[in-house]
Amino acid sequence: RRGAVAGGFFGGLQCQLKIRPRCFETQTAMPLKFIDLFAGCGGMTLGFQNAGFEPVAAFDNWKAACQVYRANFAHEIREI
Repeated sequence: RRGAVAGGFFGGLQCQLKIRPRCFETQTAMPLKFIDLFAGCGGMTLGFQNAGFEPVAAFDNWKAACQVYRANFAHEIREI
């Protein structure tokens, strides 16, 4: 499943809006990309990935958290 889901309550009715950006030339769905600042061990990254987002990079200044993040995810985390 690609794209994020935004939801809310309007007048007692629950609604969901699927956000799916499309490539201008091919009109195919593109995943939204994000950068995780102060990533820790990657809880927010995991949530965004499960929602269909694609991580580009992650940053943190805590060495132990960076080591755990590297063990859990294939993309790069930079220690700042």
